[in-house]
This record gives sequence, C-alpha cells and structure tokens, in this order.
Amino acid sequence: MRVHHLLRELRRRLLLHRRLLAALAAAAAVALGLQAARPAAPATVAVWVAADDLAGGAVLHRADLRTVALPAGDVPAHAPPARTLIGRALVAPVRAGQQLSDLSVVGRAVGARYPGRDVVPVRLGDAGAAALLHAGDRVDVVAGDPRGDGSGRLLSRGAQVVTVPSVSQTPATGEEPTGRLVLLAVAEDDAVAVTAAGLGGYLGVVWTD
Repeated sequence: MRVHHLLRELRRRLLLHRRLLAALAAAAAVALGLQAARPAAPATVAVWVAADDLAGGAVLHRADLRTVALPAGDVPAHAPPARTLIGRALVAPVRAGQQLSDLSVVGRAVGARYPGRDVVPVRLGDAGAAALLHAGDRVDVVAGDPRGDGSGRLLSRGAQVVTVPSVSQTPATGEEPTGRLVLLAVAEDDAVAVTAAGLGGYLGVVWTD
C-alpha cells in the first residue's frame, strides 16, 4: 500500500509540474507573438539644428549647434556634418530647433538658390547704409568716387542681398577695412565688373522694387 501511495503522489506532482510548464510555455508564446506583431521602431538619424535663435550673417560656432534624432525618411539627402557648418555665416536668420543644411550657410551650395546669378562678396563704402540691408533686398550696385564730382556708374541692376555678416564676425585682417561686407547675387554677366570695381573703388547700392 505504501508503494502504491508513493507512486500516486509522484504522478500527481508530475502532472502539476507539467501543467505549470505548459502554462509558462503558453505565456511565453503569447509574449513572443505580441512582440512580433508590434511594429519596429523607425530608424533615426542624428541631424544638426540651431541651439538658439540666430541672426542672418552670424558665423556658426559649435555651441550654436545641437543634434536631434529624426526618422531617416525625413532627413534630406544632403544633411551636412557639423564640420561643414562651423565657421560659416548663416544666409538668413534661423529659429532654435530649425534644421540646418548646406543651403543655410554661405558656400558653394548657396549659388544653387540663385539660378542665372553669381554670388559675390562686395564691400560697400558706407557701413551705415550696408547695415540697413537685409537678406532678400533688391538693389542696384553703383560705383563712384566720394571725392570726385559725385557721378556714378551702374554696375549691376536688381542684385539680391544674400546676407550681411555681422561686423564682429567679419574676418579680421592686418588693416581693418572700411565700409561693410555684404554678399550679393548678381547677374552672371555683371559678376566680374562688380568684383573688380570693389577691389579698389567705392561701391554703393540703391534699393529697388
């Protein structure tokens, strides 16, 4: 009788353990099924954005940038690395958190925004007048001699202001130049004349519609 009782108790415990193992296996199968049915998290890419509101013409420093993770499908094909942004001037003002691209800063890519035009740096003789310019303004570029008879020569009509770098961020040279540096998009046929006149002459602008 004692042996029969022991065998029955052993069968009972084995049956209990089998039920417990079956329940655990079922729970694991449900968990794996839920995990498989859950959509995978989208792949993300780190991109550079402005850390604060920045003025047009400001030269970017590392502290002006931060990274955010965006879905890979929302990232432009030409999202630039930080090294191609740092040290370059912004073409236009940007808001904090705005994504930066190669078109956000002064460089070769900026020319693509002005088809049929060349982007040239021009130093205007009147720094005060240059300070009144804003990106997008349309101006006529005029050469003249403030010590002469007051006559001027039209160099380019309808040039577009690309940006006006901040005075404190204009690269320093051995002799501080007079006037104020601006970046203009001028007609391709006028680019050489405007650049040559700015090398040793006095340039001014006239606002146009």
